[in-house]
Amino acid sequence: KMGSGLWRELYLWGWSGLATVGLATLLSVALAMCQLSRRRPRLRVVRKGLTSERPKYCCVILKGRDGRILMEQRGADAKVAKGKLTCFGGKIESGETPDECIRRECREETGWEPKKVERAVDFFVDDKLVAYFYEAEAPHSTDHLKFEVGRCGVWVGDYLHDPRVSPWHHAALKSWKLGQPRANFVTPVET
Repeated sequence: KMGSGLWRELYLWGWSGLATVGLATLLSVALAMCQLSRRRPRLRVVRKGLTSERPKYCCVILKGRDGRILMEQRGADAKVAKGKLTCFGGKIESGETPDECIRRECREETGWEPKKVERAVDFFVDDKLVAYFYEAEAPHSTDHLKFEVGRCGVWVGDYLHDPRVSPWHHAALKSWKLGQPRANFVTPVET
């Protein structure tokens, strides 16, 4: 909702305002308005094809140098994807950025943290954004990993044809493999 005053003026400037006053000036005005209204600025740079919406979850595709990926074997007592292979990840906590979520989840689930993560796939279920999937270089064989109780890491080569991979993660991995920034899982209709 755009409201009135300076916010409305900034909105009405649009691209013509950007051409007239320049990007630096426009950003300065936007940041000043955010400070005046005590709101945090919501300026995001998003790779082509990715959404600026924010999901509840984040996952990471840990790719090895040999083309395999490191996946988590979920336990039989898991709340989600029981006994299936999934990418590492979890729910974004309050006040946490998606990048911070991925790093925290990796530390909690493997005792290790990737050096660099890059958002690769926005994952939708029935056209509703559910998760960001990031990609990162997998830990090396010399890295000591410590998995959560009841779970373990599994190196998977043919992840697109492995029946142990959860359906949601299969859809995200397929889009990632094809270089597509969006994956949409359609929930099967029960008959």
